[in-house]
Amino acid sequence: MTGKKAFYKDFVLPLEDSHHLKIAGFDSSCSPIRDEAGSVLGLLLILVEKINIVKERRENFEELRVLSKKLEVSKKENETMIEGVSAASVQLNSAQHSLDRSERLFQNIALNVPKSIQYFLNIKIYTYIVR
Repeated sequence: MTGKKAFYKDFVLPLEDSHHLKIAGFDSSCSPIRDEAGSVLGLLLILVEKINIVKERRENFEELRVLSKKLEVSKKENETMIEGVSAASVQLNSAQHSLDRSERLFQNIALNVPKSIQYFLNIKIYTYIVR
């Protein structure tokens, strides 16, 4: 210490109380005790226990733990959704491929139908298919 006053707010110390370790929060003030010549003879240390500090820190820790669990659940849900979207995309691509193939086959069949049958079935269908 440099012989100057010091104040520490909201710091936490582990304390042993009847063979049980507990965490306690304090505000403290340190002041030098001087003689007439100004030399430091000792130190006056005042500690004020603040139960609310420890309680608030525990509540904050518990809230952080709960939020961390929620985040982990959300990550897993997102991964599951991404896997589902990926699988649906593969199925959609496969269906699109099958649809394209069926369309080409149908166009080839329509082009090979004799004109008399095309007229009998419907000229509009033939016109639509050929376009």
